[in-house]
Amino acid sequence: MLMPLKRAVHRALRAMGYTLVRNPVLHSLKERVTNDGPRVGLSQTTVFDFGDKIRSEQPMADGCFVAIDAMLSRVTPWSGYVPDGYTTDFLGILRDENFLWTKSGPFTPGGGHVTTELPTLASFGETYFEIADWFYSAIDASDRYVAVSLGAAYGSQLVGAWKTLQAVNSMPAHLVAVEPVPVNCEWTRKHMLDNGIDPDEHSIIQAALGADNEPVLFPVGAPGTGVTSAIGVNSASSRHLCRSISTVRSKRTNLA
Repeated sequence: MLMPLKRAVHRALRAMGYTLVRNPVLHSLKERVTNDGPRVGLSQTTVFDFGDKIRSEQPMADGCFVAIDAMLSRVTPWSGYVPDGYTTDFLGILRDENFLWTKSGPFTPGGGHVTTELPTLASFGETYFEIADWFYSAIDASDRYVAVSLGAAYGSQLVGAWKTLQAVNSMPAHLVAVEPVPVNCEWTRKHMLDNGIDPDEHSIIQAALGADNEPVLFPVGAPGTGVTSAIGVNSASSRHLCRSISTVRSKRTNLA
């Protein structure tokens, strides 16, 4: 009796434009340490040799690339079996190929045993700096780690941060994905599950970003492309254009 009632409430809330988000239960450090399950981010072929913590206060102006390369050079790239239909990277993160709509990038395709390489600016582009952020934030974290991704797509940055944290400086963590495209939210859940993360212990919030809490016009579609945005289409001119197109289509339907 309760389940049909809950589903009815969920449908009514979705019809009104709201989404219910599970209140996460954060496990204590003791609970996580005594857990016998596999630790995400570790494998027999992934080695993180940091010894004493690298200080994030290192000069990062002229020596930015040197400092990042020196840090990443202490990581042995992941190698192992990757199932067909997935790609991986030097951290051993599995990515469903359906998430990579361009079918290109620095990821190593699966379908057997693969050997990966360390990221470089040339091979990873701006993601190279995202990876550096994962490591520096993980190294400097203490007590509890929280990562928030605004416009999370399929949750790539969050899973990367989680993997790095659990390997470098394991502690309780909470991931927050804010993403307006429904399919991307589903993909974020799958991406977490594919990499050993329970999405129900974290927050996936279906919402568009704006300067306030007012309703915005947001195009839903083209999941994985990253081209959807409320910044351009929410303007007065865009809203007027959408109304004009809708009116023309309505008239054509009536004539038919």
